[in-house]
Amino acid sequence: VAIVLATQLWAASTAWSIQTTVGGRPVDLDASLSLREVIEENGSTKHDRTREQLRLRAAIGLTDWLRFDSTTVGTNGGPTMKADRSGLYTWNDAFQDISPVADLQEAYFDAHLSDVDVRLGLQKVAWGKLDRSQPNDLINPLNYIDPLMDEEAERKIGVPALQASYF
Repeated sequence: VAIVLATQLWAASTAWSIQTTVGGRPVDLDASLSLREVIEENGSTKHDRTREQLRLRAAIGLTDWLRFDSTTVGTNGGPTMKADRSGLYTWNDAFQDISPVADLQEAYFDAHLSDVDVRLGLQKVAWGKLDRSQPNDLINPLNYIDPLMDEEAERKIGVPALQASYF
């Protein structure tokens, strides 16, 4: 059994947010940049590199009842084995050792009608809530590239889905 001795430092910059209107419609733009540095102490973390992550979110009101929301994350570095290419995460391969990578995490339309709310598109669905692990949350698969450092909500992989709430 190998014991990994590494010091991990997190430094996250302040998130940026802009809320404005374009043509009388609301537009929200958010961005955050995070950095994780791994300092090797015994050479046991040779596959873990400094990770820079940029998260961009845009929410745009298209009409009074229709809104578009999208989140994209760009990552460079992190725990990679032999990342020799860059690109986009896809649904074709289970193990995707890519760096740098762009990941479209969510992109959906929200429609708020008189008796029903509908969400259609690529989305992360929360099903149940406990402190750390959600055993009933079976809709979204999880990304295990860095499972010890990422929160479970961040590890979720968006899936194409249709949600509706009738009230």
